[in-house]
Amino acid sequence: MDRKKDGGKVMRLTKRLHKHRLLDLFITIGSLVLSILLAASIFLFYGINPLTAFSRMVKAAFFEGYGFRQTLIKTVPLALCAFSVIMCFKMKLWNIGAEGQLYIGGLFASIIALRVNTGPAIITIPLLLTAGAITGGIWGFIAGYLKAKLEMNEILSTLMLNYIAITLVEYAAYGPFKGADRFPYSKPFRSEACLPTLFSDVHIGIILVIIFGVLLHLLMEHTRFGYKIKVCGSSRETAEYAGFNYTGNIITVLFISGALAGIAGMIEVTGVQHRLQPVISSGYGFTAILVAWLSKQNFLFSIVVAFLFGGLIVSGEELQIAMRLPSSIIGMFQGILFITILGSEIFKEYKLELK
Repeated sequence: MDRKKDGGKVMRLTKRLHKHRLLDLFITIGSLVLSILLAASIFLFYGINPLTAFSRMVKAAFFEGYGFRQTLIKTVPLALCAFSVIMCFKMKLWNIGAEGQLYIGGLFASIIALRVNTGPAIITIPLLLTAGAITGGIWGFIAGYLKAKLEMNEILSTLMLNYIAITLVEYAAYGPFKGADRFPYSKPFRSEACLPTLFSDVHIGIILVIIFGVLLHLLMEHTRFGYKIKVCGSSRETAEYAGFNYTGNIITVLFISGALAGIAGMIEVTGVQHRLQPVISSGYGFTAILVAWLSKQNFLFSIVVAFLFGGLIVSGEELQIAMRLPSSIIGMFQGILFITILGSEIFKEYKLELK
């Protein structure tokens, strides 16, 4: 029976004509509360008091010396890879390849650190950083060229390039760079090729992240280059009418994006691992997509979100050790957070109505 004839009503989403900041804030807070309740249900499933678990997580990540230092250390690759993703978001491109770009940057920085005697740290560190940036940028350039010249979807190309980069690192660690003890990792880097530390094991990468965040914010918000990228992302026709090189900007943006992730790889091998290993990243390139999205594509705010996600990773390690929970539980938390926040965006743009 036609519901219109018998006066029946249906629930529909209709576009909001006016946006209200207070309503947006309320929806965001509501989505965070929902994610916490869903996470609490997971703890209840395992027979653990959620309040005890949450307090343990917060304390381990932010209020204990070792945990807080680890949170800062994990903030660095998360933030740099988030910068990489945000750079592409500004032009409405999806870079799913920050993980691979991180790996390739870490690989070539390791090769120079192990094979080339570059002298004192004041020369070696900038050289390694440049090597990580250029090789990561080349990995992004490949995807950018395929997108600009062959119209290949950048999601597929950047995703597939991840596996090539990871395989190359595994080959290097298990093959030509295998240590004298025959384990799959290289000999340690010489001290000149290791990042200086600020205190304890926290390296200067955290300062570099803040510097890069500020510079990228200024670049995209207060320069002609940033304006061109935004115009190209808004409309190709408008960009070409204005005389902007649309395809050239695709390649440029993906190169810069790859360079930022490559720097993250260089920092991981020289600041944390101090050698080449088969596993450079703990999925930082993929987690950075969540960081970039939740930070509303804001370079500066993404540092804060990366810090919170770094704490989430550290607290997950605490849950594994202290409460014997599976390692996948942190991935579940990240997924819950992403889905609830993403779902809340719908209600910021639309409202439910009975019609």
